[in-house]
This record gives sequence, C-alpha cells and structure tokens, in this order.
Amino acid sequence: MTLTGRLTGSPELRFSPSGVAVAAFTVVTSRRVKDQNTGEWSDADTTYWDCKAFKQLAQNLVDSLEKGMEVIVVGRAVQESW
Repeated sequence: MTLTGRLTGSPELRFSPSGVAVAAFTVVTSRRVKDQNTGEWSDADTTYWDCKAFKQLAQNLVDSLEKGMEVIVVGRAVQESW
C-alpha cells in the first residue's frame, strides 16, 4: 500500500526490549473533490493512518521529518479490532 499525506506530528522514537529502534507516526490522507456547481476543490474521506518504522529507517525518520511535512509511505496495512 502507498499513502501520500501529511504528518500530524513529529515521529516518536522508542526502543523495544531487545533494543530495536521503533518510530511511531501518524499520516493524514484525504481525497480532493471538485464541486461541479461552484468549481471549488475540497477534501473528502479524511483518514488517519497510524504507522511504524523499524531499525535504521526509524532513526532516519526521527532525524529528518517533522509535523506537517508531506510524506509518501509504502508498506502493508493491518486492521486491528478493539
């Protein structure tokens, strides 16, 4: 799955009990739609995606990304039930 969106906050770095770096961050995506009557564009179907990155990638994310930046995320989607 590939997402294009913006970071809702700066990535947070933590370490697993075994010492593996884990970065957690949230990406917000939305679809742009054009109103046929007014010709104006607006956002629709806004979705928030909780994401995680591991090891060296996690450390690179924390060092180079911050809230509001536009990002492209490639990975797999996992749905959790609460």
